[in-house]
Order: sequence, then structure tokens, then C-alpha cells
Amino acid sequence: MVEKEEWKLDTLCDLYETLTITQAVIFCNTRRKVDWLTEKMQQRDFTVSAMVVLTSTLYSTYLYTLYSTYLYTLYSTYLYTHYSTYLYILYSTYLYTLYSTYLYTLYSTYLYTLYSTYLYTLYSTYHYTLYSTYLYTLYSTYLYTH
Repeated sequence: MVEKEEWKLDTLCDLYETLTITQAVIFCNTRRKVDWLTEKMQQRDFTVSAMVVLTSTLYSTYLYTLYSTYLYTLYSTYLYTHYSTYLYILYSTYLYTLYSTYLYTLYSTYLYTLYSTYLYTLYSTYHYTLYSTYLYTLYSTYLYTH
């Protein structure tokens, strides 16, 4: 959290220079702040754009531009309440493939290793104990009777 208002622009620029940010949506409190921030970031040679309450056609164009990586940062005061379904479909289609493939591989590999190791240990220990106890009892009984 940035303590002073005048440090926010420098902090944001530092984040962009330090981290690899391919796309972002940044929300501001007022339209004036959106316009100011967009202008300042463009002066510092960042590829940004501003979006406020728009018609559905213009809104779709902005989102298409954002998600097709022509535009890297989008500043907005609009919280997408009217178009949340559209945004969800667009966002989930774009990220679902990447995210689910990565998570599925990571998650299934991790869980498979963890699960199979745990089950193998548990299963083999349990069956070994059960089997050896059973065989020992059976063998002992057989030896004592003969």
C-alpha cells in the first residue's frame, strides 16, 4: 500500500519496470484520475488506454483490444457490472486454457505423486502387516498341529 498519493504514479511505474506485466486493468476512483493517470503513463512511454462508461460496441472493442494483447493496460472507473457476463466469457475463454492446462499439469502431477506415494506406503504397510500377521498365524498354527 502506498502511503502518499503523489508516490502512486512512481510506484506503479516501478512495478511495471520491475515485474513482467503483460496485461492489467487498473481501477481509479474518478474519471479525472483515469485521464490523469493515462496521460502520465503515456508520457513515460507505457502502452495504456482509458475506459469509462461506454456503449456495448465500444466496450467490446476495448475488451477485444485488451485481450488480444494490442493494449497492455486499461484504466477504468467502470466496474463492468452491466457486461460482467461478457467479460467473464471473454476472460475465462482466454485464461481457462492457459490456467487449466498449467494447473492441471501441476496439480495432477503433484497430487498423483503425493497420493500414489501416500497410498502405496499406506497400502503396502497395511497389507504387509496384515499379510505377514496372517501368514505367521497360519504358519504357526500349521507347525503346532503337525
